[in-house]
Amino acid sequence: MGWRSEGEIAGLVDYYLHHEVERKEIANAGQELTLQDFTFQRCRDKMLTAFQQNANQFSAPARNWAIEDVSLVYLEYYYRYQLIGATLDEFSVLKNASRRAFWNGLPMLLKTLQHSVKRALF
Repeated sequence: MGWRSEGEIAGLVDYYLHHEVERKEIANAGQELTLQDFTFQRCRDKMLTAFQQNANQFSAPARNWAIEDVSLVYLEYYYRYQLIGATLDEFSVLKNASRRAFWNGLPMLLKTLQHSVKRALF
């Protein structure tokens, strides 16, 4: 069941609304295919096969990043959601990582502190 353009959809919907037997045949065939080919076990086996055939190609790219780059990403997340404790913790990692990371993270730390103080006072 398919269509070539959006203009065909209305006609197909109307047709199958008025042809219940054909509609049920398509629905039953789809259900049978789904129950046969998309079981948990089959999906698991397909994923395991893909992992085995492509070993080490599914690792997280950030594992190869410098610690300061990873910490800056975390710091940005904590800053965005105004998580003061997590921001302070991550900034302490940054200040020990490098001077560049310290200076790149400082504005986010200061803005987080500023927002936290404003929330506490108002």
